[in-house]
Amino acid sequence: MAGLVPAQKEFVMTIGRRITSACSVLVALSAAIGGVAVLSIDRISRQMATVVDDTLPGTYALGRIDSLQLDLRGSTLHHVATPDPKVKAVKDSQSADLAGQAPAILQQYAGHRERRPESPALSAYFRSAGCFTSEPVKKYAR
Repeated sequence: MAGLVPAQKEFVMTIGRRITSACSVLVALSAAIGGVAVLSIDRISRQMATVVDDTLPGTYALGRIDSLQLDLRGSTLHHVATPDPKVKAVKDSQSADLAGQAPAILQQYAGHRERRPESPALSAYFRSAGCFTSEPVKKYAR
């Protein structure tokens, strides 16, 4: 009797253990899906910030300049079409005011470009281009 090994107890999956393990798997799966969702939202947020910081100010400035150009065209057409010297003087004044607004818009956009750091993609492009780029090109490409 001294040499007998006690019988080992066999692992039995009771209904309680089955339910617990199934719920644990579902909770772990939900946590993994949530983690992937958070990472995806973070990536989308960074891409959206890039779009907002890089392209929208330029698009806004171009829209304002396009609007000024159309206003200037209308003022010029009225100036040419009217025979009244008083109206011509008013249209000349409007044209001068409109033409004076464009440099301010361009200066505002240039100020935005100088405050903005160089994007990693643009840096990688300049590194890959190597000898094909020069500093003046790099200055205006930002």
